[in-house]
Amino acid sequence: MGELLLKLGEFDKAEQLYSAVFQETPDNNEQADIFYQLGRIKNKQGDYEKALEIEQKTLLSNHPDLATTYNNIAVIYEKMKEYSKSLSLYERTLDIKQRLLPPNHPNLQDVRESIKCVKKKL
Repeated sequence: MGELLLKLGEFDKAEQLYSAVFQETPDNNEQADIFYQLGRIKNKQGDYEKALEIEQKTLLSNHPDLATTYNNIAVIYEKMKEYSKSLSLYERTLDIKQRLLPPNHPNLQDVRESIKCVKKKL
């Protein structure tokens, strides 16, 4: 049901559902899965810092979802002209993506370009 609500863009309802299920679930593994879903919801709502907080607790440090969230926050910091914070997050994004993607993957080039742009602004 929660996944359906997410696909329909009903993020608040999905969050309420997952939160209620989380409270009723005694199994730690199932709680971790539910907590991860809450992180996905926060990401879709644009609450990237809360999403990052949840993802860091539930995902491995090289998980692709972390790279996406780092990148999203980096973009925000860049728009806010907080270039050193943006650069740090872009570099984390690149580090994860380099572990997961082939060296010539276009996503790597996109992140490298973002890093170059931010460095020019420092």
